[in-house]
Amino acid sequence: MSTRSSSNAKSRGMSSKAPAGNTNTLPPPRPSMIKFPIDLVYTWVDGSDEELIQIRQRYEQDAKNVAEDSTASCRWRDLDELKYSIESANRFAPWIRTIFVVSDHQRPYWFDDTNPGKLVFVDHPEVYGEFEEHLPTFNSHSIESHLHRIPGLAEHFIYANDDTFFGSPVIAEDFFTPDGKFKVFLSTYEMPTGTPDSETPPYTAAQMNITNLVSACFGEQPDLNRLKHQMKALTKTAFKYCWKHETLMLYLFNTSSTRFRDFTDVDTTSLVSHVGLLTQQAVSAQIQSKYYVLQDDSDLNKVFLHLFKWRPNPKVYCINDAMEKPSIKHLKRIHAGFEKYLPHKYIR
Repeated sequence: MSTRSSSNAKSRGMSSKAPAGNTNTLPPPRPSMIKFPIDLVYTWVDGSDEELIQIRQRYEQDAKNVAEDSTASCRWRDLDELKYSIESANRFAPWIRTIFVVSDHQRPYWFDDTNPGKLVFVDHPEVYGEFEEHLPTFNSHSIESHLHRIPGLAEHFIYANDDTFFGSPVIAEDFFTPDGKFKVFLSTYEMPTGTPDSETPPYTAAQMNITNLVSACFGEQPDLNRLKHQMKALTKTAFKYCWKHETLMLYLFNTSSTRFRDFTDVDTTSLVSHVGLLTQQAVSAQIQSKYYVLQDDSDLNKVFLHLFKWRPNPKVYCINDAMEKPSIKHLKRIHAGFEKYLPHKYIR
């Protein structure tokens, strides 16, 4: 796949200077009692890659009944969030061992392969292995179903979409217990119920399927809650448990095989998390977090002003791209805001 020139950074007029007048400081986090290694995993795509666009469009033409939500432009758009998210990890979670980025043979323009540090890129075939016939895929649910197959991945890892960030210092206990259980951050919103069909939005359908699966495999359960749209702690063992389960693995295999999000999918990380809770591999927990959505110019002002002024800063937060047709001016403002107002840029 093609990559973009590093000259793009200069053309955007980015500045590395911290906002004037901010003297906010944070006390160091308390020492961690956890000694086992913990990795950080991202999935990433550069939707502006012309070669990838052509491949996706070819498969989209051949596919049947692809939901509009599955091909929304915001699913592929790259606002350099990965760069800033990794910066936030290096700033606020320096104890992370390795940072893996799962991608379709793509590398961001800012990546220096001569000095990668703890950053390791992993291409889809390395992760899919015997399931390589399911590639290429444009379905994040499919990619997430194979995260535990990343070569060299630690048993304990944190999964992050590139629009999630660390906002203040964190320690391993924020995500795992000393005896190795992973922490699940549940929202106050209940999982949807019912039987999805081809008219059901794929994300909603993937949640419905989990509700039905949990009931079928583990008996009637109390109402399940959705996971927060934030970084997620996970273990390879929990993934393997689901893939070995005679019923769950059928849904995981099907999800792996769908090239675009489909109403038959399961939201893999949510499934693994809920199964982890039910099998005592995980515990329910809370973490200070914030969720933002970018839709128009007014959102930009609200988001960056809130991030700059809110105290204490969240330990994790998300800036979700929900823009339909942003202008070039709008995108430049976002990049400028990322450079100036994200907590890892100015908190000392």
